[in-house]
This record gives sequence, C-alpha cells and structure tokens, in this order.
Amino acid sequence: MRVSLGGVARAHEAFHFSFDGRPIEAHAGESVAAALISAGEMVCRETAQGEGRGLFCGMGVCGECTVLVNGQPRRSCMEMALPGLDVQRQPARRSLPASGAERPLAVWEEREVEILVIGAGPAGMAAAQAAGSAGASVLVVDERSQAGGQYFKQPGGGFQVDEAHLDAQFVEGRRMYARALEAGVEFLFATTVWGVFPGPEIAVASAGRNRLLRARRIILSPGAFERPRPFPGWTLPGVMTTGAAQTLLRAYQTAAGRRVVVAGNGPLNLQVGRELLDAGAELAAIAELAPGLTPGRIPSAIRMGLASPDLLLAGLGHRLRLLRAGVPLIHQSAVVAAEGEQRLEAVTLARVDEHGKAIEGTQRRIACDALCLGYGFIAQSELARALQGVTQVHSAFLASETERSPGIDAGQALLIGDAGGLGGARVAMAQGRLAGDAVARQLGYESRVGQSARELASHRRLLQRHRSFQRALWSYYGAPAAALAAADADTIVCRCESVSLGRLQALRDQGVASLGALKRESRAGMGRCQGRYCGALLRESMGLSDLDDGANFAPRPPFKPLTVAELAASLDESVDFDRTAGMATAAVTD
Repeated sequence: MRVSLGGVARAHEAFHFSFDGRPIEAHAGESVAAALISAGEMVCRETAQGEGRGLFCGMGVCGECTVLVNGQPRRSCMEMALPGLDVQRQPARRSLPASGAERPLAVWEEREVEILVIGAGPAGMAAAQAAGSAGASVLVVDERSQAGGQYFKQPGGGFQVDEAHLDAQFVEGRRMYARALEAGVEFLFATTVWGVFPGPEIAVASAGRNRLLRARRIILSPGAFERPRPFPGWTLPGVMTTGAAQTLLRAYQTAAGRRVVVAGNGPLNLQVGRELLDAGAELAAIAELAPGLTPGRIPSAIRMGLASPDLLLAGLGHRLRLLRAGVPLIHQSAVVAAEGEQRLEAVTLARVDEHGKAIEGTQRRIACDALCLGYGFIAQSELARALQGVTQVHSAFLASETERSPGIDAGQALLIGDAGGLGGARVAMAQGRLAGDAVARQLGYESRVGQSARELASHRRLLQRHRSFQRALWSYYGAPAAALAAADADTIVCRCESVSLGRLQALRDQGVASLGALKRESRAGMGRCQGRYCGALLRESMGLSDLDDGANFAPRPPFKPLTVAELAASLDESVDFDRTAGMATAAVTD
C-alpha cells in the first residue's frame, strides 16, 4: 500500500526489521506503523479478551498501536522504523524481566528557557516565529519527528522532497518551519511532555533523556484529536481516524487500505477522500452525517464564501473531484457496524434520523479493508488543566486591541490553537502570531518586535474573518451530536480497558452516579489514553455535560505512557536526585 504523492519520493534503499520473527520491508522516514500496514500486518496488540487492535488515532493519543520494540512498549505510530529492530505484538500480559536485570536509567537534565512553546503545529510555529523575530529565545517541543502538526503533516525525514511539485499545504508548512528557524527558534522533536509540576516545571522525555524545563513564559498549542462515535466493530484493525489515514498518506506515503470507506462529519473527510483517491486507493463511499445542500443551508454556504472564498473553493474542488470519479457521497448517513475476523472486511452504512439513530430499512453493506472516521475534534486539555493548579491559563484569542496583551504574570501560560477552542488552522495561525507578539512584549522586547502595528491589525482581522468562516462552516455541517447513537450494549466504549456500554449502563442503574466512581468500578478511563477517547462517551452515558462538577478526569502525570526505567533518575550531580526521584514516584503512584 505504498504510494507516491507529487513532490515526495523515497530517497534510500529499503531495509528490514523483524515483526514476530517475520522480515518487514521499510524505508527511511517511515513509522513502524506505516511499514507494518504496508506489509499487511494490521494487528499491533492483543487485549485480555484475545482481540487484536491496530492503528487508530495515528498521533500517539490512543495507544492502540502499541508494540514491543526491542522489548520495550512503544506506540508504533510515533516510532520510526530502523534497520534491525526487533518488533513484536504487545501481548495482553507479558512476563517481567528476570530479577536483577539491568535497565539503563534515564538521564535527567534541568534547563531554563525564556519562552517554551508546546506543540509545533500551525499555532505553535506561528507563535514561535513571532516571538523569535522579536528577539526572544524560544524552544519548541513536539512529540512528532517533524514540524507541522496534524494540519501541515510533513513527509518523514528520509523522503526526498521537490518543493516545486508539492501541494500548497505541504509548501506552506515547510515555509513556516523555515521562517521559524530563521528567527532563531530551537526545536526538540520526538519529545513527549509527560508532566507538569509546581514552579511550574514541565517534564519532557526523549531518547532516554528527561528534562525539567522552567520557562518565563509558556505557550500551549497541543492541538486536538478526533471525537469518537462508537459502533459494533469499531475496534477492528483497519478502522482508524481520518487524521491517522491522512498522516499515513502525507507523512509516510502509505495508503490506509486498498478499498476505503470514509465516514463522519465535516470537510476534512472530503479532503482525505480526495487525497486517497489521487494516491491510487479505491474509495468505496463517503458517508456524511449532515444533510446535503438544502435550502436552509444556503445562507451558511454564502457566509462561508464571503468570509473565506479560497477555503470554500478548495472544498468545492474536493467535492467535484470525487463526483467526477463516481465516488458515492451519501448524506445524513453514518457507519452503524463493522465486521471482520482478524481485521476489517466490511461496513454497514445507514441513513440516520434527527437523533443520529439508524433508520430501519436503509442499511447497506460495503466491502472494504479500511474505514476512516472523522466526527469532529476534542481539544487536548490535560496540560492546560494541570497548569490551572499552579498558574492562570489565559485563552489567547486576542481578537481586539484590549485583549492583545492579556496581562501575563511570571509563570503564566497562553493557550492557543485548537486546544483552546476548535477553530481550524487559519484561526490557530492568527492566534499564534498575536500570542507570540504579546509574550515578546511582556518580556521587554517592545522595541524589537518583529511585527508592525499594521501587521498585527491584519492578523486580528484575519482571526475574526476565519472565526466567521468556522461558525458558518459548522452551521452548514450541523448534525446530530449523540456520539452513542450507533452503540449497542456489547459495543466497546473504553477501548483501552475493553469496557462495554452495557457494563457502564448496568453500573449506572446500580447507583453509580459520578465519573470517578464509574472509573473505579469499571476501569474505564484507566488505560493508556487516560480517558481521552472514552471520557466524553462516559459523560454521555451518564447524562453529564463537560461543565458538570467532576465530569472530567483529573490530569495526572505521566500524561503519556512511560516505562518506570524512563521515569527513574540517574545519579547526575547536576540534578537534585531526591526531588526528581520523588517526582517519578508521585507519577507512578498517581
């Protein structure tokens, strides 16, 4: 399922690593997950019930693609393929090393930085460039191996790139990164932010090295992840998010499958469908939860065109390309079931009513080997919520002159991009430019700011215009919000711990009335994703909103999976061993 997009080519000879003893062909710049999928290996881990799980989110959030790499659990979507790796499926239970087996301890470092930006997506890169251009010292950390985030998704480091033949989205991301480097911004890639501690101190880990970062200013731009909408069979290998499919395609030149169905709500599904089609995959259907262009939606379409005609034209271009190719675009429909033995083999689509429920007699079965789901997004909020305990987090929408300098005190943070309110890449970039300028001014770079008053006013106008576009867009794509509408009692709600909707409903009927109690009784939310994917579903199952008291899991370090060896501190005289060891202990016990 390896493909080639315009302007991107594999630059090196293939090499091999082993997977459960079988040689797997890979190329420089591919992730382990991409190489496995290209080899037809869809199952990455096994559950306690003996079920296989595979790539789902494609961005290191869910943990479904966890494998053992040289004996260590790793998320295959975030792990780069290298010659000679020993990769194995992650078993439901595995033996611990023999007593006394030596494991290298992580090296701990401490570092002072002026401005720390978490996330190298559109918002983070824009903020870093603006602050760096003003003369500030800026460090950006990101979990991926390349800058760009979910929107700009750049090719892996081993690919040869010809910018003259790249599409506009690739080029824009590359140029943003280049401008940030020219502004003196430092980037740390493949770096996981796993803890926030009083100070505040931000704990990050990469390649066996832990760092405690103390920054005068923090800009949070961790982005968002796809909103789940479970149905029977949605845990089968081959079912993944549209974001995962697009990352496979744009970053690793790998198609999610040979015959693909795309389902969900919103314009990203049209773009991903077109990109898969252009790459050579067979697109069996696109199911859109919202109705089509009805008379009542024409005003929203007009407002989109007035706010951002280029984005509207781009969306129309995707749709026309799909129509010319004869791809069925089925409105007011959703996936209600997926089936297969060891991996996805077919899906069932159905028209839905105003509550999102399937309308009897409208089901259709479609054979496919990949299903891409995109039902909107959930903000990654754990860092912002963790910082609430030590500092005030500001929302950096910065739309007006009075909001532009929100009065940040020492140690406070700005929250920008989709993590602070879903608005898309254009809103995120405008926020980033304004936030970077505001933070630089707060740090005394008033006379050296890289953006003129005219430029800042232009960014504020762009921000307002793109917000208007987003409001019109989601008015046009308005659809039933019930995420559990297609789930039955046997449908898994918590993917990590394999907790079904029926189990949750039984506990609710027994009087379990809070999210915390539900978690303790069922283990839902205790897995690798720490409730990111099931948290909203648990709230819905209990009739809670995300604003109710106790309706969110408390963020606890480590925010992302780490081994105990990675948490343990080496005896480095430059680090307060007792303090860092205590932090590791707190992270484990939490």
